[in-house]
Amino acid sequence: MNLIPTFLMLANEIPGYSAAKFLQEVRSWVKDDIFYSQQEIADKYNVSLQTVKKWCADGDLKASFKRPNGTIRYRETDLLELENNRGVTPVNVLPREAQRKAKEEK
Repeated sequence: MNLIPTFLMLANEIPGYSAAKFLQEVRSWVKDDIFYSQQEIADKYNVSLQTVKKWCADGDLKASFKRPNGTIRYRETDLLELENNRGVTPVNVLPREAQRKAKEEK
């Protein structure tokens, strides 16, 4: 269910607020997030793609959103929740994670 149109309509009804302001805030939230594919998760935890799919089927890993082309993406917070639920720990640092960390340290 796509709630964005409903939020946009409600945002326009709040005095001093607008749909444009709402979209700008949402973009800032998403921009700071890292999103992972199932294959990236498999690489990060050094498990098979089948294991990642099993985590999803078991409800231990919940998708953040499904892209129009059908691929599923997961937020970093979803992975932290997985680590707490399953007790798994990351084995590999993905290249873009290393780049992000280097930017934050500057």
